[in-house]
Amino acid sequence: MPSLRAWLLEQAVRRFLRPLLSVEVRAADLLRAQQRLERWVSFLPRPRHVDVQAWRGGDLRGEWLRPHRQRSNAVVLYLHGGAYIIGSPASHRDLTASLAHKTGLCVLTLDYRLAPQACFPAWRDDAIAAYDALLAQGYGADQIILAGDSAGGNLVLSCALQLQQEGRPMPAALVLLSPWTDMHCQSASMRLLAPFDAMLDVASLTQLGRYHARAHALDDPGLSPLYGDMRGLPPTLLQVSDSEVLLDDGLQWATRAEAAGVIVERQIRPGMMHVFQLFCRWLPEADHAVDDIAAFITAHLPAH
Repeated sequence: MPSLRAWLLEQAVRRFLRPLLSVEVRAADLLRAQQRLERWVSFLPRPRHVDVQAWRGGDLRGEWLRPHRQRSNAVVLYLHGGAYIIGSPASHRDLTASLAHKTGLCVLTLDYRLAPQACFPAWRDDAIAAYDALLAQGYGADQIILAGDSAGGNLVLSCALQLQQEGRPMPAALVLLSPWTDMHCQSASMRLLAPFDAMLDVASLTQLGRYHARAHALDDPGLSPLYGDMRGLPPTLLQVSDSEVLLDDGLQWATRAEAAGVIVERQIRPGMMHVFQLFCRWLPEADHAVDDIAAFITAHLPAH
């Protein structure tokens, strides 16, 4: 059973975060949601055990989280969630700082372009450009882990599919936290678990999927990686809750990926909210989940 602390955090998420993802799909409303979230996260304390440094690479922006005790020259490229309308390195800093501390790896969190200022494939272009920047900096592809949550998990898979299609070097592994893999938003869990999901509203998520697709088909693999050719993708960790509407998005993707020969480690957390790992500063279950992510990453990096 979830802890009392998890229940209290879930109530706070229903009250404060859910409305930011349930806005009308109008430019002014989307911009207000972005600004409100950034005001809130500006009050969060700075993380311990890591140094936080702003990063610029040409037109790209992001932030480095460098652990005080670095144990490897590998790197995690982290792509934050937020339905492609909200989120930033600051909103996910507790999670990425914990990941850096527990793995001993530097983590680069990309501040990719969001709607309404940009549309698909701008965020995928930004993510692949950041991956290329790491390669140009001297990291080997086998020293890079691609990780992301929710829409960021969608973006991880969209990037991996694009790299595969272009015959490019693939990252060492992928980490997916409750990924949004199908913008049709018509799975069984979308219907059955909607009353229990503290963060995501299915009607709003469906509207956002159509808004992001625009002239593209909803089953374009760049938007809905569930429909992509998964052969040759790296080993992947999937963490998802059994109480969130994106449960089937993760599990259906895992089933198709495994059928294509991809090694997938599934970790289903009972009773937790969507992307509960964000609250690793306060939530024991989130802290344990990050431990498992760190173990997976360590196991899939080259020995050197």
